[in-house]
Amino acid sequence: MTTQGLRSPRSVCSTPAAAGLPAALAACSSSPPIPTPPPSTTASPTTSSTSSNGSATSSGSSTGSRTSAGDLCTIANAKAVVEPSPGGASAGHIGLQVTVTNGGSAPCVVEGFPGVSLVTGTQGQQLGAPATRTSGTSSLITLAPGAKASAPLSLAQAANFPDCGVTPAMGFRVYLPDDTAAQFSEQSQQGCSNAAVVLMEIGPFAR
Repeated sequence: MTTQGLRSPRSVCSTPAAAGLPAALAACSSSPPIPTPPPSTTASPTTSSTSSNGSATSSGSSTGSRTSAGDLCTIANAKAVVEPSPGGASAGHIGLQVTVTNGGSAPCVVEGFPGVSLVTGTQGQQLGAPATRTSGTSSLITLAPGAKASAPLSLAQAANFPDCGVTPAMGFRVYLPDDTAAQFSEQSQQGCSNAAVVLMEIGPFAR
């Protein structure tokens, strides 16, 4: 493994912001103005990926294709927790999994990789690098109310890395695919203050 790096009782949420700039200046030419065509009524599908701070993820397929199969599993209708993975431990690594449960009254869909990072401090500051993705293949999963899906999470033991800067973690920040609001999963672990050390690898959701 490369040496680089919740609504339980409470949630930590964040929403990215974007700013636009004017595309052209007015009255800069003596030529008659060219009429602007009406905007298209067809929206193009978009994708998102894990940012450098683990703020959002997707599997690479469009959000539109997922919503056509049902509502997305998000913080509004599903709960994500980090828990031990049966038989998932290996030498120098702690075997965990991110489990999402549909807490709504209607089916929801999940596809791809969750974004995961350790957090510390009273304000839930990110600790070290977020989890990197494995090479696993994702698939669309429809969860009935109360149903679950899990994504494998491997956490290397921080004390094994001399340049780590071992720091206690209070839990995990988790973003479900295509959700920009985070959930907090409380769990005592050890992380690295050195963000160049990546301790975690995350796989895609599966049943």
